[in-house]
Amino acid sequence: MKNKSNIKNVVSLLLALAILVIYMYYIQPSSEKLEEKRLEKAQMEEQLTDLQNSVDELLALQASIPKSVGERQLLLAQVPTDLDQDGLIKDLNRLASNRGIELKNIGFALQGVDQETGVGVVTMATGFEGTYQDLINLLADVENNVRKLRVKNISVQVLEVSREVSAEVSFTLTIEAYYQG
Repeated sequence: MKNKSNIKNVVSLLLALAILVIYMYYIQPSSEKLEEKRLEKAQMEEQLTDLQNSVDELLALQASIPKSVGERQLLLAQVPTDLDQDGLIKDLNRLASNRGIELKNIGFALQGVDQETGVGVVTMATGFEGTYQDLINLLADVENNVRKLRVKNISVQVLEVSREVSAEVSFTLTIEAYYQG
């Protein structure tokens, strides 16, 4: 009888050890994997929320972009996709000749592209000859030009001394123009 009792105890002990081994090697790792999957799911849900917010921002931005071809062409004319130095020279020469002013010289200095905005800046030093009124008219034309230009500096030198408004002057304008980099 003792033998049967010992066998039952040994079998019970072996069964308990088998259950312990099964728990340690199969059930516990599975619960750890389940916890990892829960964390991954939470991270993916957070990424999904971020992506949805980005999509919403892009859709709002797209809605603000002009839809007509004319509006898009106007925006591209104001800030073109490339530097287009030839176009700048033609614009300044046209503005000057429309006012009867002679464009004496022009020099370019690239300021580079702002990495955050993607907008490039080119600075032009230009020399003209005309009257004070010519200067005022030219400045108005620069302000109303299709391509966005900004006068940064004006320097005026009198060529002939006279008390008249129509006295000949030489003026230098430092102008910034913009382009998409």
